[in-house]
Amino acid sequence: MGILPAENRQHIGGVTVTNDGYAGKGEEPGVHKRLDAGQQRSRLYARRGEQFTDGGVVQAFRGQDWLKGHSDKPIGTDVPHRKPAGFHPKGGVVFPSRCVAFGENRQVVGRVAEDAGQSGGFFSRSHVVHCDSRVTIVGMDVNPLVFGSETPPADSIMLRAGVFTMEFRTESGAIRYIELPDGAEAVRAVYASLRGPNWETETPCVSNLHLKEDEDRFSVSFDLDYESPYEAKVSIEGGPDGIVYSYSGVATGDINTSRTGLCILHPSSLADQPVEIRHPDGTRESGRFPDLVQPDWPFREVVGVSSKFPGYKVEITMEGEIFEMEDQRNYGDASFKTYCRQQSRPFPYVIAVGEKVNQTVRITARPWGSKVEALEPIPDGVAALMFLDETLPIPLIGLVGGEVPDLEALRYAPIDYLSMPALGAIDMPMPLELTLDLSEDAEARMGQAVARINALQTPPDRLIVTPISSSKYIPVLKEQLGELLVMAGAGSLVELNRSGLQPKDNDGVAFGFHPQNHLFDDQTLFENLEALPDLAATAGEKTEGPIVVGPVRLGRDPDPRTNSLLFASWVVAALSSIVMSDVDAVTLFDLVGPDGLFRDGRIIPAYHVLHDLLDFSEGELVIGMATARRAAGFAIVMDDKFRAIAANLTPRPLRLSMVAAGDGPHYVKVLDEEALDRALNESAAWRKEPGYEVIPSESMIEFDLGPYAVARIDAVVDDLDAGDETFAS
Repeated sequence: MGILPAENRQHIGGVTVTNDGYAGKGEEPGVHKRLDAGQQRSRLYARRGEQFTDGGVVQAFRGQDWLKGHSDKPIGTDVPHRKPAGFHPKGGVVFPSRCVAFGENRQVVGRVAEDAGQSGGFFSRSHVVHCDSRVTIVGMDVNPLVFGSETPPADSIMLRAGVFTMEFRTESGAIRYIELPDGAEAVRAVYASLRGPNWETETPCVSNLHLKEDEDRFSVSFDLDYESPYEAKVSIEGGPDGIVYSYSGVATGDINTSRTGLCILHPSSLADQPVEIRHPDGTRESGRFPDLVQPDWPFREVVGVSSKFPGYKVEITMEGEIFEMEDQRNYGDASFKTYCRQQSRPFPYVIAVGEKVNQTVRITARPWGSKVEALEPIPDGVAALMFLDETLPIPLIGLVGGEVPDLEALRYAPIDYLSMPALGAIDMPMPLELTLDLSEDAEARMGQAVARINALQTPPDRLIVTPISSSKYIPVLKEQLGELLVMAGAGSLVELNRSGLQPKDNDGVAFGFHPQNHLFDDQTLFENLEALPDLAATAGEKTEGPIVVGPVRLGRDPDPRTNSLLFASWVVAALSSIVMSDVDAVTLFDLVGPDGLFRDGRIIPAYHVLHDLLDFSEGELVIGMATARRAAGFAIVMDDKFRAIAANLTPRPLRLSMVAAGDGPHYVKVLDEEALDRALNESAAWRKEPGYEVIPSESMIEFDLGPYAVARIDAVVDDLDAGDETFAS
């Protein structure tokens, strides 16, 4: 990322503070455009330098409780230096605390930063003091209907170490998306993990964060505090020789844990690629990352992992513990995970008071094979969406109706079918998917279900039997239900994958999906959707019949993010991933309820995504390929009509370039923060409005998407010209 141009800097307290928070000692302050006091930006956030002046004047700050007692004051109000928002007089950005003490005798963090800008001539983020583990996008006006939270999205810091670039996540202390000069992702993440005795993940609080950065090197240190009596110090050093992630933890009381230490994630894009494993005795094993999802451990007794990429061989070494690797796609993650300690050892186990856990991960790259030219990084705030030159059937889309479906909600639900328990099955005004839980009282429940199903005037589309161990009852049910499809169902792929189910034992398979088995941040929600095609392909090995994915949810428990644009964009990304696999139907989330499409008679933003799709349900689907981690989308062609559905997957505004469907006008209708009020409260009238006109230029159209915004793009089909089939990734 480096030092920004002079016009984006502001001279504060003797150092030059850029919009990204970096400073160069002794640099001349550049010209800085400030907003007049009281002026508001039309965008959701303004540049960091536009938020505060060196006198602590709030210039373009639009609300929330960050000002700790000043949120009711008008824009332009002078705020004293030593308040938890603004610039510290010595040059450090002072972030507010939005997390008070989380345990007895813990200090409430939120104190004023000290000695900022004094660390080696670089702005030191050590003085970003916070206890909610987030350095946030400063000045963002936070609408829960956009972000699913009243807390601003966590910021990431781009770092460089020799040939590697990566993101440092301020809310967790993880480094993510470690990439080579040509953009190849070598490592998905390195992070610290603490799992409880029942494998519950404990989220740490990041504090005492220090950062120094140069052109191709950096140094980061911080503390991790947990609710359990355990704390850790982490340092990350990056330079021309690679990356060293050092972790030193200590128990301040006895803790019961199933895993405590470092984890390394390898991206699922490495599936079926060669890998070399180094074992503790010094021997090396050549193998491949699994192609289909492997139900058990691909590699055990691991202290090193080496992979070859165009131009480079990347080696990861682990110290302080013996690791092993699992295929995390089993659990809905788009990665392979190398972790400790080994599951062949007893767990849970106790880390006694005073016991230390010291581990180190080193990542290096050395030239290998032909030299590969470095790619220019994709500029911030832009993305591309292209389409493959083929069409596919659109999978059927359903929702979970529960034991007593809400008929009024069902009347307006933009879906193809409803999923409900077979024991409560009644005729509905749309096709049914029935589920039958035979985990107990199997004989009695089968009898009741058969009676219910045979009493229906319209037969259901299918019956899904759960858990997977109950698939032994499928032949009995088929004898009593005639031609009805009786499918084997699993709550997740791992349950299906570790079963002995054979294709001859079922008429099809179904499995559930959610992306929060291990990590819960917004990035992970989107990132793990990449695994869905691999999950579907693996499920296909268990059947010769149809495949149903569902329920597809954010998590096991209600999540406030489902009532937001973030979730609407997640649904677009989920469907974009699912359609790349051979899936016949997708059962999404609930029809009504805390995570439902309808809540107290009101719709959520994702309603419009499903409605846009249902309008073209008789069409053919065109797979979309978009800039990774920034955008997602797909298109539908029906007769002479073209519709694309695209989403911004980031908390920042995005300019999207999309391949056009001919030279005629395209009509872009955007669901963003400005549209939310009408879209949710006057949905029918809002949907009838066609959107604004965009004329293609050189076979492309461009339009703006706000944070997590979703767009519907309509046109009359000419020839869907994929143009240059390359796209940003």
